[in-house]
Amino acid sequence: MSAPSDRQTDTELYEQLDLLLPGDYSEEDLACIAGALEDFGAAAVSRKDAESGMWRLQWFGAGLPANGDIVLLIRSRIDARGEPLALPPEPAIERMPVDTARDWLAESYKGFPPFAFPPFYIYGAHCREVPLPPESAGLTGLCIDAATAFGSGEHATTRGCLHFMARFYEDGAPARVLDLGTGSGILAIAAAKLWPDAEITASDIDPESIAVTARHMEMNGVPPERIRLLTGPGFDAPGFEDVSDAGSGFNLIIANILAPPLRALMPEIAARLGAGGQTILAGLLAEQAGDLIARAEDCGLRLNDRITETRQGGAWTTLLLGTRE
Repeated sequence: MSAPSDRQTDTELYEQLDLLLPGDYSEEDLACIAGALEDFGAAAVSRKDAESGMWRLQWFGAGLPANGDIVLLIRSRIDARGEPLALPPEPAIERMPVDTARDWLAESYKGFPPFAFPPFYIYGAHCREVPLPPESAGLTGLCIDAATAFGSGEHATTRGCLHFMARFYEDGAPARVLDLGTGSGILAIAAAKLWPDAEITASDIDPESIAVTARHMEMNGVPPERIRLLTGPGFDAPGFEDVSDAGSGFNLIIANILAPPLRALMPEIAARLGAGGQTILAGLLAEQAGDLIARAEDCGLRLNDRITETRQGGAWTTLLLGTRE
């Protein structure tokens, strides 16, 4: 690993930094690492490398720290998150100067074209000039800033959650919804668009995720008061007690995080569901599903459905569980 002093930063030099990461990393893993340079104003994008099957994380910015410092920042963020993540022993960060006359951001956006995932039409903020499908198509638009947010709807875990949310849309609207670990806010915003009368809360341990969610709410025309945003770990976020006292439990809890925290949070997820409530759990590989289902059943929940999608270098399972009536 290079020493922190191995390179002097140059505030005039605009650079592209590339880092290859394991293909089984989740969106939350990628967001954690990408955030290492958020204080330096770097834009981050990620894409799957077709040849290696690995994630290619790219940062763009000026005055970025030396490679050794970046590795230290990444490890610090992983430690602060409190969830294990196997980082390559010697992360190789490639850097190259960027021709500022070239629209690098527009080129990077080519990896995130608009796509339909009924009943949603998901598109990047860079596509706002592109005409949306006609209302007759019956699709609800979701606009995401692909340059700064992970959770764009492309990952199998997000798609799995949207799949089960669409089922709720057909079967009836939940009155109270919680998006636990909201990330980019895409699921909370989707809930607000699907269910106009639902009371929606979104929480995340990362303040930057809450800031990104607020920005995405504005981009999607969702008023600030429409979704209650809370910052903090799990159900211990300040202000959560007010939400908990507001009713008799949530009708729907969405948690697209990782298997270990889902397992730890399972008793409280079960306790926070109202009668007949359901929870959508994602962020787990297919081989982790059995253990999580057993844990949920021990907490009084039952498996209602599950889907598995092979995407982003792994088989990702999303679970739909409900209370035993």
